[in-house]
Amino acid sequence: MEEPIRGIGKIRSAASINRLLEIVKAAFNYGVKLDIIAKNPITSARFPKSEEKARDRYLTNDERL
Repeated sequence: MEEPIRGIGKIRSAASINRLLEIVKAAFNYGVKLDIIAKNPITSARFPKSEEKARDRYLTNDERL
């Protein structure tokens, strides 16, 4: 298990990081829309892709019907 870097907090999953990136992208896009900034600095950035973990999903009784 990876240890967190001191002062930064706990290690985040790839899904958590991707959700955060989408929020930041949306905020910058909104800034562009309002002419606060000229362009979104994140749109051209490349972030590492991560593999999704497979999960077992079980249907509830209501979903089976």
